[in-house]
Amino acid sequence: MDGADVSVEGKVTCASWIKRPENTHLVVIGKSTGTCSSLEIFSFNSENTSLSSSPKATYVLEEGGEPVRIAVHPSGDDFVCSTTTGCKEGDILFAVACRLFELYGHEDNIKFVCKEFPLLDVGPQQCMAFSVDGSKLATGGVDGHFRLFEWPTMRIIVDEPKAHKSFRDMDFSLDSEFLASTSTDGAARIWNTRDGVPVTLSRNADENIELCRFSKDGTKPFLFTTVQKGNKTLIAVWDISTWKKIGHKSLYNKPASIMTISLDGKYLVLGSKDGDVCVIDVTKMEISSLHKRLHLGTNITSLEFCPSESVGLFAPHFSYVKNIEPGLLLFLFNYNNRELYDMYEAASSGKMNINPYGWTLHGSGRTEFLAQPKITPSVVIVLRLRVALTTSSQWGVMVTKLNVPTDWKEWQIYLLLLGLFLASAILFYVFFENSDSFWNFPDPSTRPKIETLHVDATSEEQWSSFGPVDL
Repeated sequence: MDGADVSVEGKVTCASWIKRPENTHLVVIGKSTGTCSSLEIFSFNSENTSLSSSPKATYVLEEGGEPVRIAVHPSGDDFVCSTTTGCKEGDILFAVACRLFELYGHEDNIKFVCKEFPLLDVGPQQCMAFSVDGSKLATGGVDGHFRLFEWPTMRIIVDEPKAHKSFRDMDFSLDSEFLASTSTDGAARIWNTRDGVPVTLSRNADENIELCRFSKDGTKPFLFTTVQKGNKTLIAVWDISTWKKIGHKSLYNKPASIMTISLDGKYLVLGSKDGDVCVIDVTKMEISSLHKRLHLGTNITSLEFCPSESVGLFAPHFSYVKNIEPGLLLFLFNYNNRELYDMYEAASSGKMNINPYGWTLHGSGRTEFLAQPKITPSVVIVLRLRVALTTSSQWGVMVTKLNVPTDWKEWQIYLLLLGLFLASAILFYVFFENSDSFWNFPDPSTRPKIETLHVDATSEEQWSSFGPVDL
């Protein structure tokens, strides 16, 4: 695992990825210097897995208060930030606020402004999340107040002041139909996002449900939770059709402070309270890799995967792009110089206009590459490149490349292909040499001659002289 520190002055309080419509990736970081707080946006360089040396845009929170949580809309055009204290709207001073920011411009000239937002005097928000489809915004307060809004109208769907004692974590399901939330007292509830009817997950008296994440692969509708049972940390799996616990397993016996799941749903990642990162293979429910001391001795406060990439082709290629299904192995090969660049795994079906502004100069125009599947680097044969964003109060922001499994070098790939070719050639030769006469045509020159058999007439008379035999 390769980690890169980001030089940010002041204490980092929160951070989140931003995927812009022009297919660029940014990171928004909240920080506090003691005297003032600010939000800064950095650009991300995927080639060397690092953020820009200086922020592309900065917003100073002049009214005071530290940024606590950041929730970015899936479109990449808006994000909501919750602060601890202080927000001034006109002549009115609010104690605590959630602020809405709108982004505009492109990577080299990105800007963001604070917009009018109805969630001003709502108290500190421990959890905030947008639904996967971007149609809903959920907030969970330190006071246990749960609010669910329709986005962007901000029509209230659910307003429950006593949803929890105090919120600990929340997550939307892949279809945005459900929202799971956990409390600091160990309780967990499931909310139907259409009518707000809650379901409480069952637990034993000595169990505390702490963190929650829904599966993201689109085929296995599960809910994963961390359960603290005494000094033992368990990973529990719930069936979302019945909300019954399927089972649990002890994988990493350290209390987790944060949990996330990869965009394809194949890996569950835990950040511990002493700075370790544990990657779990969801299919096998086994530890895939364990990375110690990423944030040495410090509680990891943020953990997010970088949004997935996409590839595109000209519209006439859609005849075969439409046959791409999630999980299909894709080869990025240049036919002009006969060079294999990389291998990927499709994260979506092949469609038209997934990103209509991709592969243009800063997203300034509509793309020519209309036939597109979303992709994530493949784990089937070569390295699956996963970039995670982590934060802690002591070590700040780190952009980390998780290699699952071990990295394959380019020469290893060519050696493997050469070995497969030679093996197939040898098998063909052995099959040819040991095949039947259908393949081994006889040589006419070696064929034996057939001579005519002449029978002596006297011999024939001797044979015919025998009469019937009495038995």
